[in-house]
Amino acid sequence: MNDDLGIKIESIQNRFPDAMGIDYRSEKETGERKRIEFEHRSSDYNHPPEGCDIIVCWEHDWKDCPKTIEVIELKSELEKLSSTEPSLPREVKSFIESRRPYRDIEEVFGRLIQEIDGIPDRLERKIKKTTISYRTTRTFVAVELQKTLVKLHLTLPKTPKERNVQYLRKVHGDKRHCHLIVRNLNEIATAVQICKRAYDDTFR
Repeated sequence: MNDDLGIKIESIQNRFPDAMGIDYRSEKETGERKRIEFEHRSSDYNHPPEGCDIIVCWEHDWKDCPKTIEVIELKSELEKLSSTEPSLPREVKSFIESRRPYRDIEEVFGRLIQEIDGIPDRLERKIKKTTISYRTTRTFVAVELQKTLVKLHLTLPKTPKERNVQYLRKVHGDKRHCHLIVRNLNEIATAVQICKRAYDDTFR
């Protein structure tokens, strides 16, 4: 939930506080370093108040929590996310279950599929054994779900080349079969832009 909360965990340690994180909620460019303590319930906190900036807990039940400490209750944050995020189609959920990826990769894959589904009309989606492919007049991307990563199989013009994309064999004309690896949510926006370029190119 790091990206949804706007806090990037920098390190986790065996002493107090449990973690150091960069809070990007108010300082979106540089962030602000915060001391974080993890608890099941906020009332379980038993350290000096001045040594902690944020308590991350499942349930916030500490009525006398010092005002200097922010409390993030994961139970309520999850409820907010589940009520606002669009649900994936049943056949896509079944596909994900059959592939059994790691939890963070499942989230990356789901977000990518939702973004690609949001590209303008004339899309045909086809679910295969290891990929979900999209086509207009021809296939422009196949999203492969692996246990530890998501691999995009793209059809792109030879030039100009996209950064971080591996250009492989020739398909037809100046088109190339390409690979793009996506491992975290921060890489999704760039990946979707490249998918849109491949989509637009199918009409040329």
